[in-house]
Amino acid sequence: MKSLLAALALLRVSLQDLAARWKLTLAMTLVVALSILIYLVVTVSQNEIGSLMTRVRPDTLVVQQNRAFGEIYGSRLSPEIGNQLKGLGIPSPIPAIHEIVGASIGEAILLRGVDLPTYLNSERPWIVAGRALQPGDPPRLALIGARLAGLKRLSPGGSISLRGRDFQVVGIFRLDTYLDNEAWISLQDAQALLNLGKDVSTYEIPDNGVLQEGQTLPGGLVVARKGESGKNFARQTLAIFTYLGLAARVMALAAAFTLTNVLWRLAYLRRRSLGILRSLGFGRSTVGLYLLGQAFSIVVSGFVAGILGFTILRILALSTLNVFGLSLSAPPGPSLAGSLAAWIALVAVVGVALPAFLISRSSLAGLLLSEP
Repeated sequence: MKSLLAALALLRVSLQDLAARWKLTLAMTLVVALSILIYLVVTVSQNEIGSLMTRVRPDTLVVQQNRAFGEIYGSRLSPEIGNQLKGLGIPSPIPAIHEIVGASIGEAILLRGVDLPTYLNSERPWIVAGRALQPGDPPRLALIGARLAGLKRLSPGGSISLRGRDFQVVGIFRLDTYLDNEAWISLQDAQALLNLGKDVSTYEIPDNGVLQEGQTLPGGLVVARKGESGKNFARQTLAIFTYLGLAARVMALAAAFTLTNVLWRLAYLRRRSLGILRSLGFGRSTVGLYLLGQAFSIVVSGFVAGILGFTILRILALSTLNVFGLSLSAPPGPSLAGSLAAWIALVAVVGVALPAFLISRSSLAGLLLSEP
């Protein structure tokens, strides 16, 4: 009981020292908070984009131009390609048009032109509001993904502008992939909107052995697995998150070293007091307990501030973030909480270990004879 009371008294002294040097404590707390904020933004964005690019139709292949992101943009095929595929024994290749439209990166929209009689054989969306596009529909109608609807605050009956032309929203769908960022219009509307004539971007075909993934075809065409374009597009165009992740790790390392320096300075200033405590029967672990209380106070305060900052940033900015037509909205998962807990423990332990070792190595006489 006495040892517990003594430990609590020592923790109180360590916290009083932090309060007395509140400017230094505040600066360290902000360094930790900023590190956590950047880590959260980068990790959540990477995890979400990675999960959105995962597709659930591994039985489908896509014919597109080689070295293009056919399911996003950059591929153009003539209608003769469809006839060639039929000649190879593929009875019903499904045509589609894919493009990114918008005046800027932040205003970009993933556009898909769909063949109304067959597109529901390609995707099986869950219609959450309104209805799907149907054969015989008049021009200028759109079926949009749930993420795009949330970003643009649209509902059935509303209007979405695509390349300066208004399309009436007839329904909202959900697939829980990056396709939830897309606006679907009829193939004919997309061809007219993009001045493609009769050309399309891709042909989807079943993986029934007629063509193989990776196979090349005359005319600079390649057969790819459905979904690969999205994954490659995400890896290349959103590589900035890799560099931001490196910056977050560097900041975390800097926070740990800065915390070590601060705790060493505080322990050095209190070395005579720590020597007195040791002369009263406290062990060498006294220094570790003293520093640990300060380290966790700074790190936990920075953690709370970082989480709060991330929450505010997500509400004000990330909830409406649109990068090349991809919006972010998923909350952090349990695995991220575990990573943060490990990060906090690591920074605290690194910050405590070196100054505790140096002070505890000092002789009792040296501590008592030091200047107050």
